[in-house]
Amino acid sequence: MKITKLSKRNLGNFCAPVALLAAFVVADVIIASPVALADEVDANESDRVLDEVVVVTSRKREENLLDIPESIVAISSENLKRKGIISIDDLTQETPSVLLSRRNDNNANVIIRGVGSFGNTQGVGFYVDEVQNFTDQTMRLEDLERVEILKGPQGALYGGSNIGGAIRYISREPGDDVSVTLKTELGGEDYKNVYGSVNIPLTDKVAWRTSAYYVSDDGFLENTFLDKPGNSTEEYSVRTQLLVKPTEDLRALFTLRYREFEGGLLPFGAQSDVNNPVYEIEMDVDSYAKKEIWAGVANISYDFDGATLTSISSLTQKKEFWDVDADYTSVPFLRGVIDDPRPAKIYTQELRLTSEQTEAWDWLLGLYGARQVDNLPRPSPSAAIIADGAVVIDPYTDKSTEQTDLAVFGTTNFHFGNFTLGGGLRVGRTEYDADIFIHQGVPAVALPQSTFSKTGTFVLPKVTLSYDTGDAALLYASVSRGAEPGKVSLDTDTIATYKPEYSTQYEIGAKGKILSDSVQYEVAAYWIDYKDRQSESAEMVDGFIVETITNIGDSRSYGIEGGLQYRPSSIDGLTLGASIGYLDAQWEDGAVLNGVDLSGQDIPNAAELTGNANVNYIADITNSLQLDFNFGASYSDEFLWQPRIIPISNTNPEHWLVNARVALGAPESGWQIAARVQNMFDEKYFNEFYPQSLGPQDADGTCDMCHTGALGGQRRFYISASYEF
Repeated sequence: MKITKLSKRNLGNFCAPVALLAAFVVADVIIASPVALADEVDANESDRVLDEVVVVTSRKREENLLDIPESIVAISSENLKRKGIISIDDLTQETPSVLLSRRNDNNANVIIRGVGSFGNTQGVGFYVDEVQNFTDQTMRLEDLERVEILKGPQGALYGGSNIGGAIRYISREPGDDVSVTLKTELGGEDYKNVYGSVNIPLTDKVAWRTSAYYVSDDGFLENTFLDKPGNSTEEYSVRTQLLVKPTEDLRALFTLRYREFEGGLLPFGAQSDVNNPVYEIEMDVDSYAKKEIWAGVANISYDFDGATLTSISSLTQKKEFWDVDADYTSVPFLRGVIDDPRPAKIYTQELRLTSEQTEAWDWLLGLYGARQVDNLPRPSPSAAIIADGAVVIDPYTDKSTEQTDLAVFGTTNFHFGNFTLGGGLRVGRTEYDADIFIHQGVPAVALPQSTFSKTGTFVLPKVTLSYDTGDAALLYASVSRGAEPGKVSLDTDTIATYKPEYSTQYEIGAKGKILSDSVQYEVAAYWIDYKDRQSESAEMVDGFIVETITNIGDSRSYGIEGGLQYRPSSIDGLTLGASIGYLDAQWEDGAVLNGVDLSGQDIPNAAELTGNANVNYIADITNSLQLDFNFGASYSDEFLWQPRIIPISNTNPEHWLVNARVALGAPESGWQIAARVQNMFDEKYFNEFYPQSLGPQDADGTCDMCHTGALGGQRRFYISASYEF
């Protein structure tokens, strides 16, 4: 049974911003002068059109965004700043059919078009400077050139763990000019953020760049039992880069990155009602977590005659520690101490040969290898339980996991006039091993089996046909396949392996510019066939909430998305944008969880209707002063939280989020002061919710703290000052 209906109310909530934008476009067309609508725009009017070329590297070569026959969202560094986007929680408001948030353990939840999963199944891949990131997906979005969101399976180019798409963080690289940037931001709940970067060309062939930030935040969750903030945090990070170009053809970029996060866990605690979030907890333990990450990358390329050889090598290490209130109450009953005696390490190596783009064809060939050692993606291999303040089960769990990935991949595009036929293929193998030392306080020697292994070979193709009419439209159709390897569900009562999952997406779309390039648009329709879907659910074991990963069955998703960006000819400096998405995602026949038939039910975390709208206005106050105003709103329809039939409390309510920012600065002098507000109307909502995880609910779905949930941010005001030279 559907939890939402395409009612007049939903359509109104969903389509109002787009309808308003469409009306604005029509009105502007009517009143615009013939010159503004001519096929060629006067040079004096060039600031009124969307004339910038957005270059992305989503297909591992530099291309114009509008020339790529795929659904890709690119957010530039300027728009990140202008919209106040500083974390993945903010990215979810930028594009429809995408749900992003930080987990309680500071890892990422992400769903794209109903594909992916919350928790410990990967679903969507994260990349930092072309290296897949399993440890630091929730890094702050500082010193970035842009963020790219790739929708749909990315198996051919990116491999496993990209079954729903990929999110790429592209850092700013060292440049040829000396520059320094300083920024300080203060906000409610004692929020402080200090950021700085410096770029220095050491010689005409060597450049160096370093950036760093420090953030402290008391958060918006209050622990009334301890009379202190319930999720105050501190975080700092440093990234340094060295770019060496000894010859015109040889280029080497070396990156070293460090990040440390510590403090209370994200706003997660006991709740009584999914419809009325309470921003208070009562816990006798001042929950604490610490994450420390080191990462190094060497990206070396050499341009031959007609092709470029690129080698990307990386090493990442992560160590975590937790001390948490395992029963979520003020009673000293259960306390979990989670240490990591074996820090996780990830080694990756990619080697690829990329041809030049010609009018006839282009191609790419590559080899990939990765080795994940010790407990990925799970962050907590060893845990102790302290019961009643005295009894210690140490360790309660202790395990180690390893994974090896090897792959060969390639893509090619054949150009026939305005037509392009593209293809890609990846053949890879994954080997996964898990060693159980202690399980729920029981030594491995007492378990029926203490070592588990899963292997799999994956063939992931992609085919695309596109027709380019010029700036007005790029029409395309594609078929792509993605996969997620099978592994072992380690924390459940009965340890068991689960199978790999596969998704196949069929998509048609169009993108381009119209009305003398003053309107940029994109639209896409898709169907996704999802096989042996992996999903996580929570259960209570000895007072601990543990997550079970199982193959529930097959699902199918279909939907349509569209977006407009409009710069009216009648108002200089004004840019309007809106996008909408409709998604229908359901379990198919045979989908079963814990003996319950889910056939025909909605899949979790997949809102039927989503949308956003944005207004940006830049005006010259004087010859030197400039005003920059930005207003954004996003809408999410209701959706299910868990893949189980749970009455009432399993449905997340619909909600709007509204943000605004205004800045005054002198672009030529490099300074700017700004004020912004997040969640302007103080909407109360959850980013994550587990119904009945602490006990049974009443008939109306409410209870006395029987649910657990992670809360979305409350209204907060910020002021900032920045200087760049």
